[in-house]
Amino acid sequence: MRLHSLFHFLTLVLVLGISSAGFSAPESSFIPEAADPKKVLIPNDQISTENTTPLDSTQPSQTAPPPEGKSEGPLVATRRAALQTHTITLGYWSGPLTAFDEYEHQYYAGYVGSFYRDAQLAQELTLEGTQSGLLGWSAGFKWIQDLGRNYEPFYKVALGALYKPGEGIGTLINWNRYQVRASVGVEDLFRFRRHFRGELGGTWSGLGLTYFVNLGYAF
Repeated sequence: MRLHSLFHFLTLVLVLGISSAGFSAPESSFIPEAADPKKVLIPNDQISTENTTPLDSTQPSQTAPPPEGKSEGPLVATRRAALQTHTITLGYWSGPLTAFDEYEHQYYAGYVGSFYRDAQLAQELTLEGTQSGLLGWSAGFKWIQDLGRNYEPFYKVALGALYKPGEGIGTLINWNRYQVRASVGVEDLFRFRRHFRGELGGTWSGLGLTYFVNLGYAF
């Protein structure tokens, strides 16, 4: 009788063990960002087996080597890729900002909106205000080089203006207030997923040449 009960107990344990083994942890739908925004990471259970080379039935199949130019290892999320970013900047501006041949030095704060057309080209809109109350804006294009490497350098060209509110409505029609701008910088200054950027550039207007430098945090 005891052996019969023990047999039923062991059978019950075995059935429960097999049933519990049939359940697995729920699959995660999270796909981490790729190092290159043009690449997408695919979960292991969705990887195609088209590149497998079958052998005879006595040997396991082997995976064919990846095509030339493709990475063999998994992609690592080293950069933040986004369709648009918003950056707060603090900078220093030097040159004839309000009058011809009147050299000035001013600190300024600004906002930069970046709207990406692809991974390496963005349209940017900038709004600025200086310590003396000058108000500026610019609109242009930014080209990023070496994605994911070398701090991601970029160059930028833009058209803009720097208004003096004290002049009233006349500041809007004063052509000396309008500028052509050019700058270079790095998009990933501290290699912290492209949150910190630095920029150095100059402007040209009817008042002369000015120079500026700024640091920004993108979110």
